Amino acid sequence: MLHINTFNLAYNICSIILMTVVLITYLSKKRLKSMQNRLYTTLLCMALLVAATDISNVLGIMYPEDIPLWAGYLNNYMFYALELFTILVFGLYVMALTDRAFSQERLLTKICLTVPVILPCIMLITNPFTGMVFYYDQNGQYHAGDYRYVIYLMFFIYLVYIAAYGAFLKELLPAKLKAVLCLAVVAVCIPGWFRLVFPAHISDVFGLAIAILILYVNIQNPEEYLDMTTGLFNPHAFRKSFLFNRRHYHSNHLIVIFIEDIPVLKQVMGVETANQILKEIADYLDQRFSRNVFQLGSELFGIMLRIEAEGQVPEVMRSLDERFMKKWRYGSGETDMTARIIEIRLPEDAQDVETVYSYSDYLGALDASHKWFLYARAVDMQFLQRKTDVEGALRRAIEKKSFEMYFQPIYCVSEDNIATAEALVRLEDPEMGMISPAEFIPIAEKSGLILPISDIIFRKVFAFIRDNELMSKGLQYIEINLSMIQCMQESFSDKLSGMMQEYGISSNRINLEVTETAAVNSPRRLRENMQELYERGIRFSLDDFGTGYSNIDSLMDLPLDMIKLDKSMIDMATYAADDKGKIVLGSAVAMVKRMNMKIVAEGVETREQKEYLEAMGVDYLQGYYFSKPIPEEEFVVFIEKFNVRKRG
Repeated sequence: MLHINTFNLAYNICSIILMTVVLITYLSKKRLKSMQNRLYTTLLCMALLVAATDISNVLGIMYPEDIPLWAGYLNNYMFYALELFTILVFGLYVMALTDRAFSQERLLTKICLTVPVILPCIMLITNPFTGMVFYYDQNGQYHAGDYRYVIYLMFFIYLVYIAAYGAFLKELLPAKLKAVLCLAVVAVCIPGWFRLVFPAHISDVFGLAIAILILYVNIQNPEEYLDMTTGLFNPHAFRKSFLFNRRHYHSNHLIVIFIEDIPVLKQVMGVETANQILKEIADYLDQRFSRNVFQLGSELFGIMLRIEAEGQVPEVMRSLDERFMKKWRYGSGETDMTARIIEIRLPEDAQDVETVYSYSDYLGALDASHKWFLYARAVDMQFLQRKTDVEGALRRAIEKKSFEMYFQPIYCVSEDNIATAEALVRLEDPEMGMISPAEFIPIAEKSGLILPISDIIFRKVFAFIRDNELMSKGLQYIEINLSMIQCMQESFSDKLSGMMQEYGISSNRINLEVTETAAVNSPRRLRENMQELYERGIRFSLDDFGTGYSNIDSLMDLPLDMIKLDKSMIDMATYAADDKGKIVLGSAVAMVKRMNMKIVAEGVETREQKEYLEAMGVDYLQGYYFSKPIPEEEFVVFIEKFNVRKRG
């Protein structure tokens, strides 16, 4: 018989305090809907009940005269049953960590997981007749049964097997989780063994509390599954949720939202402002689709929905599209955001997470000509693969600096020679062959790779000017296309000036081209950078004039020296049957001349076009009539021959 003075309740009291703090902290935080989290919550609650019934049980043993005999029996059976159930829940929790269910296991595994539990159940059921676990004597005094230790031995075997299952038998857990799992099992087993040896120290529940704390800190901490910027669930949480929904629900809808403007905003307005806008979007989505929203990437959101009626999906997508038509706030300002939305049926359209991200990449590869919301079943995945391959080729070319520079000569009418040239980048990948700039430039801009590519282009052009003494061959300057993203960087003017000093290039040897669309829609930072560079001697051309139906007033605010007429305007004036094209072209030339700016006509292909444009007063001509874009060495030879012949 155990003596009254020998029991120490401090372990259980500490266990209850510790687990209560963990439970309150855990439940107060945003949690993912998953079997793993449900089982951990159950494990916590069961452990608290075990600690409470253990205290009640011990008090009944210490003060038998105050407790009816039936209550003593009931208390003990509840304690052992709860302890048994808690161990079972722990086993199921470990299975959930490996993303498996008991029904998926082989027969041998099921036997190993159930036998150590079945024997204690049999012992408890037969205990009223055998007294193997515990019994009360005629005086109502509690006695531990001679085979009580067998229950704990079975528990230890079960726990060790569970640890081996998760850490060694299944290659489904990362090394850190395996180590944590083993540590949690050790935390349970050692205090349990200590109680068997020293029955007065009821320390086994304290070991369980320590194990639960270890699991919380290393595995179950909800913050591990949250994005720190938006507070939404992160990609790791999405993977867990995807597997959970695939297993337990046969029909789901995933809506993926791609925010096109985020990379540009980070480069133009800074990371902090971009994050404020992301947080604004995240708050809206989280309030509307409570605990079903995921931050899948820096500009990617996912909404997991279980919608029974198929017709509800278009309504949700239309309402999201309408919200993104409105402005989003950041600090004291607000801005428009461009979003593309795709609905993915699960599992019909995506059997795994990787396929979901493939659809997301597809959204990022689209241009403005595509719809703002789509359905996965209508997506051409071959297009996506091509985009992925091109992006890989760009990364290889950036690493090796293997972009090639071609130059297209520009003829000066007044001097009758090649006075300048446009620098054009080309990409020939060892695996994919030649890739058109019309294809890889938009991909580079969307992926954020345009900045390192632009740096490579500037350095290659500056080195070309320096090494070939082009100015002595009659060339006045080189025109370089400027990415809007590049010109919107805070320090772009200083960076470009520093690069020119490094190569010894005078500012009057460079002319930067901005597109008409970029100029009209340019934010304040782009205009400020252009003005700073203009004041340092660099001149600007407006490219593709005539394609954007632009507001002339907005163009006049920019420091432009030259207007480049788009090829479509030239063709319309020289090939059309009526005179409308000629009238439009004549009006454009007259307007530019009155503003004292030079004019370049692009796309000149015939002698007739050359003579017609010269008669209209165009200053420079560019096109295949003179030369197609050619590599560096060929270009040097070309201008030497052309300009020497003209001078001769």
